[in-house]
Amino acid sequence: MEKNKILLIGPIGDFGGRELEAGFIANALNEEYDVKVCSTVYCTEQSQIFDFVTKKQMSSLAKLVVDKYFQIKLIALVAYFRFGFKYSIPYFFNNKISKKYGAITHKITKVLEELILGNDAIIICAQLSSNYLKEIIDFAYFNNIPVLFRTTGTIDDNCASYFETKFSWLKKITIFIHNSNINAKKLDGIQNYKYETLDQCAFNEKELIICPNKENKISNFFVLSRLSQEKQVDVVIKAFNNIGQPTDYLHIYGTGPELEALKRLAKNNKNIIFYGYISHTQSHELFYKHDCLVISSSEEAGPLTGVEAMAAGVPLISTKVGAMPERLLNYDFWYDGSQEQLELKMKEIKMLSSSEVSVISKKIKQRYIEKYSIGSIKRKYQNVVNKTLFSS
Repeated sequence: MEKNKILLIGPIGDFGGRELEAGFIANALNEEYDVKVCSTVYCTEQSQIFDFVTKKQMSSLAKLVVDKYFQIKLIALVAYFRFGFKYSIPYFFNNKISKKYGAITHKITKVLEELILGNDAIIICAQLSSNYLKEIIDFAYFNNIPVLFRTTGTIDDNCASYFETKFSWLKKITIFIHNSNINAKKLDGIQNYKYETLDQCAFNEKELIICPNKENKISNFFVLSRLSQEKQVDVVIKAFNNIGQPTDYLHIYGTGPELEALKRLAKNNKNIIFYGYISHTQSHELFYKHDCLVISSSEEAGPLTGVEAMAAGVPLISTKVGAMPERLLNYDFWYDGSQEQLELKMKEIKMLSSSEVSVISKKIKQRYIEKYSIGSIKRKYQNVVNKTLFSS
């Protein structure tokens, strides 16, 4: 029996939570459906999505346009030579010349339409402001193809008011899939608004679950994050500079635009150590080595590191960002994003006895097993797709 065809599409780059999320969704549906993935942005063969899907399943809008239209390929080729063979030819497909002389917008629309036709459902994995959403949703709606929208990132508090103007076409979505009820409620009141709340799981669950429960006093803190402004890693460094003792350490994993500024902030503290980027396939090792994860973000949908810490049984201090309050109920180590309160929570968690740390470790791991396991999240994705397909 021929499988139903599903196209998963969105701005899937090389590294980040969206790449892992999109890959996991495709992998979760592979058993029951014929799943293809298309990125609307440039990505390379190093993309984290290939941890989950084959190269045969994956395509990119850039390459499809370049392969279909010789004029666009020629324009991209000129740019490729001009910029010293940097990246690949498809990277340059949507440039000023192709916009002015190549009718690139029309060609992109035609390729998207050809990509969408013949599918039984479309899954979008993107932010509400991502490119090409209107074209994808309008065309699928016109052809009676259901669209499931897996939102990534934090939804703007005022987003619902945009639906009547800027985002009116989003009312054509069959069903939204949100990380958290907090995100979901921001779209309440929209006409025909249907949604499911479906959080993340730890994609490296197998390695994390076998991490021994923590049973020692806490002295080794760590951050695992892109080093950008909204992650507020500077707050963590300032707090640690004030409360850290000679036997305490802060380990920072990740890279980003704030890296050099953060290094300057920490330059006088030899107990703050930077490690640079670490791949998703190696990240589980950090949860074995360190005692407490600090999540300082002001804006996230997840974050993924939160469920990874839960799977490993690693205590954490976190802002009430994204889905975190729904993940950890009756938890004591929240802070409001301020340096002062983070210092207070770091001091409190350092004062816990070994037995108290053990209780927290066991409790959060059990919460993960009950609510966020790979098997559980996979089944939820399969169920929402089945329900959408057979009720459309």
